Amino acid sequence: MASELAFRPKTSEIPTNPGVYRFLDSNGRVLYVGKAKNLRARLQNYFGPLKSLHERTQRMLSCFGIIMVI
Repeated sequence: MASELAFRPKTSEIPTNPGVYRFLDSNGRVLYVGKAKNLRARLQNYFGPLKSLHERTQRMLSCFGIIMVI
């Protein structure tokens, strides 16, 4: 597994508003649903070095295809 993710959304593309986000795999299946008071701050937590994340989170990030922000 690579130490960095190939896909990382641009910070400017993520709103700072409260909301819900979904990680989807390449087939459109929902892998994870989360909520945050500040979406940008929360989603940036996922896109640091993979080794600093929980193993379960590393697996999810290695197979997701899309992040949907609602």
